[in-house]
Amino acid sequence: MYNSNVKTLKLESSLGAIILTVREVKRKIAVKALAAVVLAIIIFISSHQLTSLIMEFRGVKFEEIAMITTTPATYSENIFSKKLMELESAKATTLAPMEAKNLPPRVVEKAALTPQIIGKLNLSAQEVNKLSENGFIVKSLGKITTFNHACNLIRERQIPLLITVDLVLHYYHALYELLAAELEAKYLTELLKELCKSLAAKADFLYTYTPLEYERAKEALEKISCYLQVAAKILDENHEVPKYAARKVDEEIRLINSAEGIHISPVLEREIDYTIFKPKKHYTLNSKLEKYYKAITWLSIEFPIENGDELLQAIMLIKVLEDTTTTINGKTLRAKEIWEKIYLTNSFLNGYLGKITVHDLERAISNIFGSKFSILNLEDEVSLILVRNQLQRILEEKQATSKIWDLMDDPSFSFMGFKLHLPKTLLERVIKAGKKPSGLDLALILSLNRAREHLARETIENPEYEVEVSELKDIIENFKINDWTKNWDLYHTHLLKVMIDTKNPKQLAAVNADAWQDRILNTILALWSEHEHGITRQLITENKTGEVSISINQTAYLEPAAELYTKILFLCKATLSGLEELGVVDQQIESTLREMADMAGKLVVISIKELNGEKLSSEEKEFLLTIDLKFREIMSEFKVGEVEATMITQVIDVLGQKLQIGCGFIEFIILPIQENGEIQFCAGPILTYYELVEKHEIGDEEWKMLLELGIEKPAWIKNLHGSS
Repeated sequence: MYNSNVKTLKLESSLGAIILTVREVKRKIAVKALAAVVLAIIIFISSHQLTSLIMEFRGVKFEEIAMITTTPATYSENIFSKKLMELESAKATTLAPMEAKNLPPRVVEKAALTPQIIGKLNLSAQEVNKLSENGFIVKSLGKITTFNHACNLIRERQIPLLITVDLVLHYYHALYELLAAELEAKYLTELLKELCKSLAAKADFLYTYTPLEYERAKEALEKISCYLQVAAKILDENHEVPKYAARKVDEEIRLINSAEGIHISPVLEREIDYTIFKPKKHYTLNSKLEKYYKAITWLSIEFPIENGDELLQAIMLIKVLEDTTTTINGKTLRAKEIWEKIYLTNSFLNGYLGKITVHDLERAISNIFGSKFSILNLEDEVSLILVRNQLQRILEEKQATSKIWDLMDDPSFSFMGFKLHLPKTLLERVIKAGKKPSGLDLALILSLNRAREHLARETIENPEYEVEVSELKDIIENFKINDWTKNWDLYHTHLLKVMIDTKNPKQLAAVNADAWQDRILNTILALWSEHEHGITRQLITENKTGEVSISINQTAYLEPAAELYTKILFLCKATLSGLEELGVVDQQIESTLREMADMAGKLVVISIKELNGEKLSSEEKEFLLTIDLKFREIMSEFKVGEVEATMITQVIDVLGQKLQIGCGFIEFIILPIQENGEIQFCAGPILTYYELVEKHEIGDEEWKMLLELGIEKPAWIKNLHGSS
């Protein structure tokens, strides 16, 4: 009986457990069903309502963050150009009348060359004849790679030293690049890093809180967020990228670092030539400058305004910029103010222009919607068309005031400015006319007509080339000074044109005009080559000059180019003034620019004296005799000893044929100078120009090997030498 009761209890207990289990299962099913219902309800809530709930919880209203408020610029957009223009306008009172007196004879008699002079200069009979024929010669005195070495050689031989424009511009090139590197390393890199970090965070915020129903605006914000994350990540490896952007950003940076070929951009979803990200000039000096170069180049990528989606992305970039604040050294500033400091300095120093700038786009937006409007207004295509039409009017205004815009392609927006590479742009037009490019084409377009004689065989049967050159010459001849002063790259080309246009009657009376034009042709093309390559890639850090013995009777003369030196003086003054106004200058940079301006001022005064036949003071002669040492003293402040002149760089790629221009060993121009009724022969160091077309890009080390082996100079340069 007991056993049966026990069995009954066990059975009842088991049944109860089963019942409880069934009930628990039903309860869990009910809970899951309820959760599913709730989830379904949430899914049916619109994305706008859901985002609004989240934003309301966090105290944010989408209607507020969707507003764009455009603000006025803190600094003048043409801050450097304006200061250069002011100096150029006052130039008439800066330069005294330049009247040539006491002109030396056109031809120097062979008898004037004493055996002592011939021995010091190692002149052959053929060279003596060429000197008599041309009034000067160009001669090699060894494999010389620096101007300091060249000056020392002349001083050692106690030959009167001629300070050439080649020497002056070579050192000013180097100092300007060193200043740019110093500015970017000390100021602009850190400013850009903080700016990109803040902009990337703001773009991520705007993307996150834009409801899905605003599909077009949200898609544009996602691209701009990824775009800014790329720049922030380049500058700071530890920058944390949002998950939705991580894959695209990583792939984009991989392509940027490879700097090879044309690929579809993972972020912008269109073709980009990634070779533009290969660091050039002083950006090769260290990793910090390399990162800055890559980031600033990425931020200069163009957004074609003809594409509605790209125009919307550009406007969203403006929105992000206007909404953001940045903390610099504990001080909170508007991001736009920081952007202006970087944009204006970078644009002037590195040759960037704005086809359509941030200011242009803001002006177009304000003209239509006022200074405050919502990004929601841009969801329809009509609004974008209105903005595009406004931008077209702004571009037409620019074109009416400057010929420079005639050289630009379709209008595009660029956040950090568009790189107008004037010489390359001109040569690309030559290619379209069916001719392989040459430095001679550039010289011809800049109105050095001697180049036409050297080009005659190539162009005589190419009327299309003649038409293209004529059009380009017309554009360049109609450039106004406000075009040339827009940035350093353009101003440098202007300096070359000044050398072409300046007619020195004293010099022309003393030499064969055609030969002298060949000498100018060699110099401007060599200086162009230096500028393209970047002089600071050839730095020598050791500051060794050796024993410099200067005789008490030794003297020096200056190649009198008062107009050229005046413009260098203006450049130094305008650069310092602009940097001071932007607040990106320290004692070293200020001191360097003041020293550079002081030296340029002395060169102007001495040039005018020489042109007027006035005697130089002993201080002025000492200044000239040791000018290379003074330049080196300034460079030593940047821990630089000297800069080599031997270099080569690729300018343009034509169907796999690479036009490469370079400088070889320094040579010497030897010519007579008349002083106090006596003729003296002086020697001055000059650059040597080379160009060649190869299928592969030649580097500097390979180039030096070719020079050692004796690579042939262009045929037209041989006329300057006394021997072949």
